[in-house]
Amino acid sequence: MSDPVVHDSDTWGLIHTERAALAGTLGALAPGRWSEPSLCTGWSVRVAAAHVLAGAEQTPGRLFRRMAANGFRFDTMMDREARRLAAASPPPTSTAPTAPGPRCRAPACRC
Repeated sequence: MSDPVVHDSDTWGLIHTERAALAGTLGALAPGRWSEPSLCTGWSVRVAAAHVLAGAEQTPGRLFRRMAANGFRFDTMMDREARRLAAASPPPTSTAPTAPGPRCRAPACRC
């Protein structure tokens, strides 16, 4: 039995679609909802959103530097980075890529 072949351009098209949907959902939140607890213990909706959206800008070099800065403790790094990004103003969705653009690193994307 063979796995279906998924082409990079198909995958990145789905990623861009899902990012746009997430940004739309978060963008529709009332201001007071950002500070409510999320399903992630100890994180507000704003911190959880920052965590999810941060992956759009992750690079191997940045990941390694952040891991080293946090003693190679992955959970600690993720918590600190999510909180750092959440503390930034405006809310995380305002800088989230909602469509292919200059920050897209997709190998098969024609951004």
